[in-house]
Amino acid sequence: MNEHHLTVQRTARYFTLGDLTQARHIWFACHGYGQLAAKFLGYLATSEGVGRLFVAPEALSRFYHDQGRGPVGASWMTREDRESEISDYVSYLDLVYQAILAGAPAGARCYALGFSQGVATVTRWAVLGEAMFSGITLWAGSVPTDVDGDQLSSRVRGKRVAVVAGDSDSFLSDGWLSAEQARFDALGADCEQYGFHGGHRLDRTVLARMLTAMELE
Repeated sequence: MNEHHLTVQRTARYFTLGDLTQARHIWFACHGYGQLAAKFLGYLATSEGVGRLFVAPEALSRFYHDQGRGPVGASWMTREDRESEISDYVSYLDLVYQAILAGAPAGARCYALGFSQGVATVTRWAVLGEAMFSGITLWAGSVPTDVDGDQLSSRVRGKRVAVVAGDSDSFLSDGWLSAEQARFDALGADCEQYGFHGGHRLDRTVLARMLTAMELE
């Protein structure tokens, strides 16, 4: 049996919140496993403001949560044919980035925010893709082991990085926040950690504080 690959054209979707024509700060927000982009963007809605645009791409692989029934979610990748899936979503995210930047004001600054599985997505994108970010936020998720440290350092050195997690997040080990901050400090980033009481979720109060700090000029 021989394995073959064929690149095909398909339709992807993304959602925006805010006025692109007035955007000074553009946030590309990648959702977690099993989420959909529109609902994820809803969690960010209270942080919408003048001059800020959120862009939420949706992962390319949708599925039913309950054995062919019930709510639909999406996944950025699985371990099956992983290299192709990574390459596909990096190319897709680059296209979203290019489409947004084509209509953005000159001088607009771009940031990436990943939640849970979206953290692996945005860190791979930052290293392998064409997008240039002024800052990156890792919310309740770690840099995948396949990301090259030297390449990551070249993308985050001197840039703002935020690591965020709840104190009862069952998906993260004890001391995760401090360990991730130490990792990015060693890579030359300007890293700050944000904690809150809660589990594997976003926190709107911390989100608002983090966004404001990341956007300081």
